[in-house]
Amino acid sequence: MGSKTHTKQGNCMCKYSDHGKTHNPQNLVVCELNTQGLAPKDPCFGTYKYYTTNYICIPAETSVTCHGGYSYLKCGDRIQINTANYGRTDKTTCSEGRPNEQLQNSNCYSPNALAPVSKSCNGLESCEVFATHTVFTDPCFGIYKYLAISYYCLPPGPDV
Repeated sequence: MGSKTHTKQGNCMCKYSDHGKTHNPQNLVVCELNTQGLAPKDPCFGTYKYYTTNYICIPAETSVTCHGGYSYLKCGDRIQINTANYGRTDKTTCSEGRPNEQLQNSNCYSPNALAPVSKSCNGLESCEVFATHTVFTDPCFGIYKYLAISYYCLPPGPDV
């Protein structure tokens, strides 16, 4: 009860293409594409449908910069930022010479880190981002932070 049963089979096509981009946020070998909203309306109500797509796998590059430093990103073509965090997710990165109490919170995430990094870098061959709380929200006062960025080097042309 409550589930839809598609019993019709037929030759029905939706001529809609999504030129949006889907990236693999955690460098996984499997990813999902949400197909809800791809077509403006159901072209054949009650008929079973499938979605065919083409994709390419682009390896992600990473950059880690300790607080107060500059992160320099460089690609042969275009940069596309995947993820960015200004905070701390482990106790060892950027820990040299730091007191233990500045390293204890390894669950420190800046909610706004992606936007300024993307704005500074997306579509460019190179960029630099200053790793400091004057650029990013300070998500955990008293903890020594670093900027971790994952990005792709896209080939020339339209976004993937």
